[in-house]
Amino acid sequence: MNYIKLVRPINLLFIIFIMILFRYAFVLPSFYKVYDFSSELSTFQFILLLLVTVFTAASGYVINDIYDSDIDLVNKPNKVIIDKTIGVDDAYNFYKILALITILLSVALTISTKNYGLATIPILILVALNFYAQIFKKMFLIGNLIIALFSAMVILLPALYESKTSLDTPKIVIDIKSGILTAAICYALFAFFTTFIREVVKDMQDIEGDKQYGCKTVPIILGISKSKILISVISILLLLYIFSFVQFFPSLNIKYIHIYIDIILILPLLFMIALLWWGKTYNHYRLISGALKMYMVIGVCTMFYFVYVSGAASYLFVQYANFIKKIF
Repeated sequence: MNYIKLVRPINLLFIIFIMILFRYAFVLPSFYKVYDFSSELSTFQFILLLLVTVFTAASGYVINDIYDSDIDLVNKPNKVIIDKTIGVDDAYNFYKILALITILLSVALTISTKNYGLATIPILILVALNFYAQIFKKMFLIGNLIIALFSAMVILLPALYESKTSLDTPKIVIDIKSGILTAAICYALFAFFTTFIREVVKDMQDIEGDKQYGCKTVPIILGISKSKILISVISILLLLYIFSFVQFFPSLNIKYIHIYIDIILILPLLFMIALLWWGKTYNHYRLISGALKMYMVIGVCTMFYFVYVSGAASYLFVQYANFIKKIF
Protein backbone atom coordinates (compact mmCIF):
# COMPACT_ATOMS: atom_id res chain seq x y z
CA MET A 1 0.00 0.00 0.00
CA ASN A 2 2.81 2.43 0.87
CA TYR A 3 4.51 1.72 -2.46
CA ILE A 4 1.26 2.69 -4.20
CA LYS A 5 1.16 5.94 -2.21
CA LEU A 6 4.69 6.73 -3.38
CA VAL A 7 3.63 6.87 -7.04
CA ARG A 8 0.67 9.24 -6.43
CA PRO A 9 -2.07 7.02 -7.97
CA ILE A 10 -4.58 9.89 -8.23
CA ASN A 11 -2.10 11.94 -10.26
CA LEU A 12 -1.35 8.96 -12.50
CA LEU A 13 -5.06 8.40 -13.11
CA PHE A 14 -5.35 12.08 -14.03
CA ILE A 15 -2.56 11.67 -16.60
CA ILE A 16 -4.39 8.68 -18.11
CA PHE A 17 -7.64 10.66 -18.13
CA ILE A 18 -6.02 13.64 -19.92
CA MET A 19 -4.39 11.54 -22.62
CA ILE A 20 -7.48 9.44 -23.35
CA LEU A 21 -9.79 12.48 -23.35
CA PHE A 22 -7.50 14.36 -25.76
CA ARG A 23 -7.37 11.35 -28.08
CA TYR A 24 -11.15 11.01 -28.23
CA ALA A 25 -11.77 14.75 -28.50
CA PHE A 26 -9.25 15.56 -31.20
CA VAL A 27 -7.78 12.44 -32.82
CA LEU A 28 -10.57 9.86 -33.12
CA PRO A 29 -13.79 11.64 -34.18
CA SER A 30 -15.58 9.31 -36.62
CA PHE A 31 -16.25 12.27 -38.92
CA TYR A 32 -12.54 12.31 -39.89
CA LYS A 33 -13.03 9.05 -41.80
CA VAL A 34 -14.77 11.03 -44.54
CA TYR A 35 -11.37 12.55 -45.31
CA ASP A 36 -9.45 9.26 -45.02
CA PHE A 37 -7.81 10.48 -41.84
CA SER A 38 -6.69 7.96 -39.26
CA SER A 39 -4.51 8.20 -36.19
CA GLU A 40 -0.76 7.73 -36.62
CA LEU A 41 -0.88 5.65 -33.44
CA SER A 42 -2.74 2.37 -33.34
CA THR A 43 -4.63 1.52 -30.16
CA PHE A 44 -1.71 -0.70 -29.09
CA GLN A 45 0.83 2.05 -29.75
CA PHE A 46 -1.27 4.61 -27.87
CA ILE A 47 -1.49 2.26 -24.88
CA LEU A 48 2.29 1.91 -25.00
CA LEU A 49 2.67 5.69 -25.00
CA LEU A 50 0.17 5.93 -22.15
CA LEU A 51 2.11 3.38 -20.08
CA VAL A 52 5.45 5.03 -20.86
CA THR A 53 4.08 8.38 -19.66
CA VAL A 54 2.59 6.89 -16.50
CA PHE A 55 5.74 4.97 -15.54
CA THR A 56 7.90 8.03 -16.27
CA ALA A 57 5.75 10.09 -13.92
CA ALA A 58 5.70 7.34 -11.27
CA SER A 59 9.50 7.11 -11.40
CA GLY A 60 9.74 10.85 -10.97
CA TYR A 61 7.49 10.84 -7.91
CA VAL A 62 9.52 8.12 -6.22
CA ILE A 63 12.97 9.62 -6.85
CA ASN A 64 11.67 13.01 -5.73
CA ASP A 65 10.44 11.56 -2.44
CA ILE A 66 13.77 9.81 -1.89
CA TYR A 67 15.77 13.04 -2.16
CA ASP A 68 13.10 15.10 -0.40
CA SER A 69 12.59 12.88 2.63
CA ASP A 70 14.52 15.15 5.04
CA ILE A 71 12.75 18.30 3.85
CA ASP A 72 9.37 16.55 3.97
CA LEU A 73 9.97 15.64 7.62
CA VAL A 74 9.83 19.38 8.31
CA ASN A 75 7.16 20.44 5.79
CA LYS A 76 4.73 17.53 6.01
CA PRO A 77 5.87 15.01 8.65
CA ASN A 78 2.56 13.11 8.64
CA LYS A 79 2.87 12.28 4.93
CA VAL A 80 6.45 11.05 4.88
CA ILE A 81 6.84 7.43 3.72
CA ILE A 82 10.57 7.14 2.96
CA ASP A 83 12.56 6.13 6.06
CA LYS A 84 9.36 5.64 8.05
CA THR A 85 7.52 2.71 6.44
CA ILE A 86 9.79 2.14 3.43
CA GLY A 87 13.58 2.20 3.72
CA VAL A 88 15.67 4.38 1.41
CA ASP A 89 17.30 1.33 -0.22
CA ASP A 90 13.94 -0.34 -0.82
CA ALA A 91 12.52 2.89 -2.27
CA TYR A 92 15.54 3.26 -4.55
CA ASN A 93 15.18 -0.33 -5.75
CA PHE A 94 11.51 0.39 -6.45
CA TYR A 95 12.59 3.44 -8.46
CA LYS A 96 15.05 1.33 -10.47
CA ILE A 97 12.25 -1.12 -11.34
CA LEU A 98 9.95 1.70 -12.48
CA ALA A 99 12.76 3.32 -14.47
CA LEU A 100 13.64 0.00 -16.12
CA ILE A 101 10.00 -0.56 -17.09
CA THR A 102 9.92 2.99 -18.55
CA ILE A 103 13.00 2.28 -20.67
CA LEU A 104 11.70 -1.09 -21.88
CA LEU A 105 8.32 0.39 -22.80
CA SER A 106 10.08 3.26 -24.62
CA VAL A 107 12.12 0.74 -26.61
CA ALA A 108 8.93 -1.16 -27.48
CA LEU A 109 7.28 2.11 -28.56
CA THR A 110 10.31 2.99 -30.68
CA ILE A 111 10.27 -0.39 -32.42
CA SER A 112 6.52 -0.22 -32.98
CA THR A 113 6.30 3.37 -34.28
CA LYS A 114 9.79 3.64 -35.81
CA ASN A 115 9.71 7.23 -34.57
CA TYR A 116 13.10 7.28 -32.91
CA GLY A 117 13.08 10.97 -32.01
CA LEU A 118 9.77 11.14 -30.16
CA ALA A 119 10.09 7.74 -28.48
CA THR A 120 13.29 8.84 -26.73
CA ILE A 121 11.61 11.87 -25.12
CA PRO A 122 10.25 9.87 -22.11
CA ILE A 123 13.76 8.55 -21.42
CA LEU A 124 15.15 12.09 -21.54
CA ILE A 125 12.39 13.18 -19.17
CA LEU A 126 13.21 10.25 -16.88
CA VAL A 127 16.84 11.40 -16.67
CA ALA A 128 15.82 15.04 -16.23
CA LEU A 129 13.47 14.15 -13.36
CA ASN A 130 16.36 12.42 -11.62
CA PHE A 131 18.46 15.58 -11.92
CA TYR A 132 15.44 17.61 -10.86
CA ALA A 133 15.09 15.63 -7.62
CA GLN A 134 18.81 15.90 -6.85
CA ILE A 135 19.65 19.42 -8.06
CA PHE A 136 17.11 21.49 -9.99
CA LYS A 137 14.30 21.41 -7.43
CA LYS A 138 16.42 23.45 -5.03
CA MET A 139 17.35 26.05 -7.67
CA PHE A 140 15.66 29.37 -8.31
CA LEU A 141 12.87 29.01 -10.93
CA ILE A 142 14.54 26.10 -12.77
CA GLY A 143 12.68 23.36 -10.91
CA ASN A 144 9.33 25.12 -11.30
CA LEU A 145 9.84 25.54 -15.05
CA ILE A 146 10.91 21.90 -15.50
CA ILE A 147 7.81 20.50 -13.78
CA ALA A 148 5.57 22.92 -15.71
CA LEU A 149 7.19 21.81 -18.97
CA PHE A 150 6.76 18.11 -18.16
CA SER A 151 3.10 18.74 -17.30
CA ALA A 152 2.64 20.32 -20.73
CA MET A 153 4.36 17.38 -22.44
CA VAL A 154 1.65 14.98 -21.21
CA ILE A 155 -0.71 16.67 -23.68
CA LEU A 156 1.81 17.69 -26.31
CA LEU A 157 3.60 14.37 -26.85
CA PRO A 158 0.61 12.39 -28.27
CA ALA A 159 -0.13 15.27 -30.66
CA LEU A 160 3.48 15.32 -31.89
CA TYR A 161 3.03 11.73 -33.03
CA GLU A 162 -0.10 12.76 -34.92
CA SER A 163 1.64 15.66 -36.68
CA LYS A 164 3.61 13.37 -39.03
CA THR A 165 3.00 14.18 -42.73
CA SER A 166 4.52 13.32 -46.09
CA LEU A 167 4.63 14.92 -49.56
CA ASP A 168 1.51 13.05 -50.67
CA THR A 169 -0.56 13.84 -47.57
CA PRO A 170 -3.86 15.48 -48.68
CA LYS A 171 -4.30 19.12 -47.67
CA ILE A 172 -7.46 18.36 -45.67
CA VAL A 173 -5.55 15.77 -43.63
CA ILE A 174 -2.73 18.28 -43.08
CA ASP A 175 -5.34 20.76 -41.84
CA ILE A 176 -6.76 18.17 -39.43
CA LYS A 177 -3.28 17.38 -38.12
CA SER A 178 -2.56 21.10 -37.79
CA GLY A 179 -5.75 21.50 -35.75
CA ILE A 180 -4.81 18.59 -33.48
CA LEU A 181 -1.35 20.04 -32.85
CA THR A 182 -2.75 23.53 -32.26
CA ALA A 183 -5.25 22.13 -29.76
CA ALA A 184 -2.44 20.29 -27.97
CA ILE A 185 -0.33 23.46 -27.82
CA CYS A 186 -3.28 25.42 -26.41
CA TYR A 187 -3.98 22.89 -23.67
CA ALA A 188 -0.25 22.42 -23.04
CA LEU A 189 0.08 26.18 -22.48
CA PHE A 190 -2.79 26.05 -19.99
CA ALA A 191 -1.12 23.13 -18.20
CA PHE A 192 2.24 24.92 -18.22
CA PHE A 193 0.90 28.14 -16.70
CA THR A 194 -1.29 26.50 -14.06
CA THR A 195 1.43 24.03 -13.05
CA PHE A 196 4.05 26.78 -12.78
CA ILE A 197 1.74 28.87 -10.58
CA ARG A 198 0.95 25.88 -8.39
CA GLU A 199 4.63 24.93 -8.04
CA VAL A 200 5.50 28.41 -6.76
CA VAL A 201 2.56 28.29 -4.32
CA LYS A 202 3.79 24.90 -3.08
CA ASP A 203 7.22 26.43 -2.54
CA MET A 204 5.57 29.14 -0.44
CA GLN A 205 3.83 26.38 1.50
CA ASP A 206 7.12 24.52 2.08
CA ILE A 207 9.37 27.51 2.72
CA GLU A 208 10.37 26.56 6.27
CA GLY A 209 11.72 23.12 5.42
CA ASP A 210 13.32 24.38 2.19
CA LYS A 211 15.22 27.07 4.11
CA GLN A 212 16.71 24.51 6.50
CA TYR A 213 18.18 22.49 3.65
CA GLY A 214 19.69 25.28 1.58
CA CYS A 215 17.08 25.46 -1.17
CA LYS A 216 16.94 28.58 -3.33
CA THR A 217 13.29 28.51 -4.32
CA VAL A 218 11.36 31.54 -5.54
CA PRO A 219 9.88 32.47 -2.10
CA ILE A 220 13.29 32.10 -0.40
CA ILE A 221 15.10 34.29 -2.94
CA LEU A 222 12.36 36.86 -3.65
CA GLY A 223 10.38 36.69 -0.43
CA ILE A 224 6.67 35.98 -0.04
CA SER A 225 5.38 39.37 -1.26
CA LYS A 226 7.44 39.39 -4.46
CA SER A 227 6.52 35.74 -5.06
CA LYS A 228 2.87 36.76 -4.91
CA ILE A 229 3.59 39.50 -7.45
CA LEU A 230 5.26 36.95 -9.77
CA ILE A 231 2.30 34.56 -9.44
CA SER A 232 -0.12 37.43 -10.10
CA VAL A 233 1.77 38.45 -13.25
CA ILE A 234 1.75 34.85 -14.57
CA SER A 235 -1.92 34.56 -13.63
CA ILE A 236 -2.72 37.74 -15.58
CA LEU A 237 -0.92 36.29 -18.62
CA LEU A 238 -3.03 33.14 -18.21
CA LEU A 239 -6.18 35.27 -17.91
CA LEU A 240 -5.32 37.12 -21.13
CA TYR A 241 -4.71 33.82 -22.86
CA ILE A 242 -8.07 32.42 -21.71
CA PHE A 243 -9.76 35.71 -22.62
CA SER A 244 -8.60 35.24 -26.22
CA PHE A 245 -11.03 32.29 -26.39
CA VAL A 246 -13.79 34.50 -24.97
CA GLN A 247 -13.22 36.75 -27.98
CA PHE A 248 -12.72 33.90 -30.45
CA PHE A 249 -15.95 31.93 -30.11
CA PRO A 250 -18.29 34.88 -30.79
CA SER A 251 -16.19 35.68 -33.90
CA LEU A 252 -17.43 32.35 -35.33
CA ASN A 253 -21.00 33.05 -34.18
CA ILE A 254 -20.73 30.28 -31.58
CA LYS A 255 -23.02 31.46 -28.80
CA TYR A 256 -22.84 31.06 -25.02
CA ILE A 257 -19.47 29.21 -24.86
CA HIS A 258 -17.67 32.42 -23.89
CA ILE A 259 -20.05 32.80 -20.94
CA TYR A 260 -19.12 29.34 -19.66
CA ILE A 261 -15.42 30.21 -20.04
CA ASP A 262 -16.00 33.32 -17.91
CA ILE A 263 -17.76 31.29 -15.22
CA ILE A 264 -15.54 28.20 -14.98
CA LEU A 265 -12.10 29.57 -15.87
CA ILE A 266 -11.81 33.35 -15.55
CA LEU A 267 -13.80 34.04 -12.37
CA PRO A 268 -12.22 31.16 -10.36
CA LEU A 269 -8.72 32.33 -11.35
CA LEU A 270 -9.50 35.88 -10.25
CA PHE A 271 -10.79 34.48 -6.97
CA MET A 272 -7.60 32.45 -6.46
CA ILE A 273 -5.44 35.53 -7.07
CA ALA A 274 -7.42 37.33 -4.37
CA LEU A 275 -7.08 34.28 -2.11
CA LEU A 276 -3.33 34.26 -2.68
CA TRP A 277 -2.94 37.82 -1.44
CA TRP A 278 -5.08 37.01 1.58
CA GLY A 279 -3.08 33.87 2.43
CA LYS A 280 -0.39 34.01 5.09
CA THR A 281 0.04 30.53 6.57
CA TYR A 282 0.97 27.00 5.51
CA ASN A 283 -2.68 25.94 5.55
CA HIS A 284 -3.71 28.93 3.42
CA TYR A 285 -1.17 28.06 0.73
CA ARG A 286 -2.14 24.38 0.90
CA LEU A 287 -5.75 25.41 0.26
CA ILE A 288 -4.71 27.52 -2.75
CA SER A 289 -2.53 24.69 -4.08
CA GLY A 290 -5.48 22.30 -3.85
CA ALA A 291 -7.76 24.84 -5.55
CA LEU A 292 -5.26 25.22 -8.40
CA LYS A 293 -5.17 21.46 -8.86
CA MET A 294 -8.95 21.39 -9.15
CA TYR A 295 -8.79 24.37 -11.51
CA MET A 296 -6.47 22.39 -13.80
CA VAL A 297 -8.91 19.47 -13.78
CA ILE A 298 -11.76 21.81 -14.75
CA GLY A 299 -9.65 23.31 -17.54
CA VAL A 300 -8.82 19.89 -18.95
CA CYS A 301 -12.47 18.85 -18.76
CA THR A 302 -13.34 21.57 -21.27
CA MET A 303 -12.14 18.99 -23.83
CA PHE A 304 -15.54 17.34 -23.37
CA TYR A 305 -17.00 20.20 -25.40
CA PHE A 306 -14.82 19.14 -28.33
CA VAL A 307 -15.97 15.54 -27.92
CA TYR A 308 -19.51 16.92 -28.20
CA VAL A 309 -18.72 18.80 -31.45
CA SER A 310 -17.10 15.66 -32.88
CA GLY A 311 -15.21 16.38 -36.08
CA ALA A 312 -15.28 20.16 -35.66
CA ALA A 313 -12.61 20.35 -32.96
CA SER A 314 -9.68 20.38 -35.37
CA TYR A 315 -11.37 23.00 -37.57
CA LEU A 316 -12.05 25.24 -34.56
CA PHE A 317 -8.41 25.26 -33.49
CA VAL A 318 -7.19 25.96 -37.02
CA GLN A 319 -9.54 28.94 -37.00
CA TYR A 320 -8.28 29.95 -33.55
CA ALA A 321 -4.70 29.96 -34.86
CA ASN A 322 -5.82 32.20 -37.73
CA PHE A 323 -7.69 34.43 -35.25
CA ILE A 324 -4.50 34.90 -33.18
CA LYS A 325 -2.42 35.64 -36.31
CA LYS A 326 -4.83 38.46 -37.20
CA ILE A 327 -4.42 39.98 -33.75
CA PHE A 328 -0.62 39.98 -33.92
